[in-house]
Amino acid sequence: MPMTQATSAPLESSSGRSRAVAAGLTLRQSRRRRPAEVRAHNRAVVLGLLFHGEPVSRAQLARTTGLAPVTISDLVSELLAEGIVAEAGTAKQPRVGKPPTLVAFQHGSRQLVALDLSEVKVARGAVLDLSGRILHRRSASLGDPAHLAEHLEDLARELLALTSAPVLGLGIGTPGLVDPAGYLVEASNLASHDLALAEILHQRLGVPVHVENDANVLALGEVTFGHAPEHGLLTVALGLGVGAGIVLHGTLIRGHRLAAGEIGHITVDEEGPTCACGRRGCLEGAVSSSTLRARLGADTGPSAQRIRAEAGATLGRVLAPIVSALNLQQLRLFGPTEIYGGAFIEALEGTVRGRILPALAADLDVHFSPLGEDAVLTGAVVPVLIGELGFS
Repeated sequence: MPMTQATSAPLESSSGRSRAVAAGLTLRQSRRRRPAEVRAHNRAVVLGLLFHGEPVSRAQLARTTGLAPVTISDLVSELLAEGIVAEAGTAKQPRVGKPPTLVAFQHGSRQLVALDLSEVKVARGAVLDLSGRILHRRSASLGDPAHLAEHLEDLARELLALTSAPVLGLGIGTPGLVDPAGYLVEASNLASHDLALAEILHQRLGVPVHVENDANVLALGEVTFGHAPEHGLLTVALGLGVGAGIVLHGTLIRGHRLAAGEIGHITVDEEGPTCACGRRGCLEGAVSSSTLRARLGADTGPSAQRIRAEAGATLGRVLAPIVSALNLQQLRLFGPTEIYGGAFIEALEGTVRGRILPALAADLDVHFSPLGEDAVLTGAVVPVLIGELGFS
């Protein structure tokens, strides 16, 4: 699922080039856009600006986007009729004359349902508004993997019953490989594979359903709700497994086999313990939460700090080539801070900085995600925003 950002250039017509062209090289010229595609694109641009910004006038929207005033007027009228935006008073201005009317995004006009499948045998769910604010929470046991879709349907129905505004869609963050259509190719942690999860739940629930890998939704959530830059972000999920999400220039990187960011099974110690994948010494076996909890036990002394530091340095050696090759600016971690804080993140950051060019290291920002334990739930709604409204 390409992460098309609302900050991309608006288009006035289906021919010619846009008024603003993003920096970079175009390897292939795309086909001409149909009028309906142009209108959908421009609508997404306007929505994205309103979603992330303050109330603005129609004239300001036209100046910011480069779209014709009549185009802006038509789009705003359409969005007002749908209730997604609303008029929000008038702008203050020093000159004489009628002040322009402001329009603002209505974050409460629609609600979303999100499911987080990243925990073992438990699904966490929530109802959220368009700002990412959680309104209601529920959870349920996943039970028999053969009935995964049924368990998720029951939890989703419970959450849908709690909504108090039109539902934009259902977003699911799950471990494993997921194709852009929401087909669960393989999820060993869920003991599930070859499951058309999005299609099944859409047919049963009657709402749009978007399914994405949990590490990927962490990255999407960071850009949309965590104020992370969209041009170079690496998120690392540390828990029972280890996974990463990558966003470059507003695009979620999926990879040839949908496995971009699957760093958990990179070999870090050829003499290490046998992994669930059948090989020895995988990264997951060295830095997962279960591994570190077992090694740390109740120890809080110097030896515990050494264990954390060794694990952080191990992860840093894996991440440094990725950060360097992609020239990433932000590295954000998700995981229990009682394990991964302190000596772990310090060693991780020091190792990465010490293994890349000083110029790259100077711009690198390493810290824990501000989204906390709800990061997957929050991030899971971003594919819904992209799929149904065209922006994030």
